[in-house]
Amino acid sequence: MAKPITTIKKIEVSQEEKRKQNLLEIEQALADNKEAVLEGIACLRKLHDAGVLEIANALLARKDQVLENVVKEVSRKPNIDVLKNIVNLLMLLGTIDLEKLQVMSTRMNAGVQEAAASVNKEETTSFFQLLSALKDPDINRSITMLLHFLRGMGKS
Repeated sequence: MAKPITTIKKIEVSQEEKRKQNLLEIEQALADNKEAVLEGIACLRKLHDAGVLEIANALLARKDQVLENVVKEVSRKPNIDVLKNIVNLLMLLGTIDLEKLQVMSTRMNAGVQEAAASVNKEETTSFFQLLSALKDPDINRSITMLLHFLRGMGKS
């Protein structure tokens, strides 16, 4: 009959074996993510060349002083007003209907291009030419749109 097991010895992996296993895992991860690693290295190179990494390291080295200075600057009265205005601007942007604004801006761009084309012309417009221009469907549509805009703006 066999002797009963009284002690269990764990198989200990040497430091060298752990290191080899870790290197194999890293090598496999690098091989699996080659494109991402190369893009990351290229990005780091650009940050280094631009001096951003040096600045970031300096900021991190003195993070307590930097944070203290940032808090002091933000808590100054003019900066508090700027932050409030930024919040209000973001709230305003949230209320704008972007689809309708895009239609309006496209039309405004077309009008600006038309106006820019006529800047160097020495034309004048008489009162009768202005009245006859109302018969032009494009001009009439634009004036009607402006009148609706002014009416809506006046109601608020």
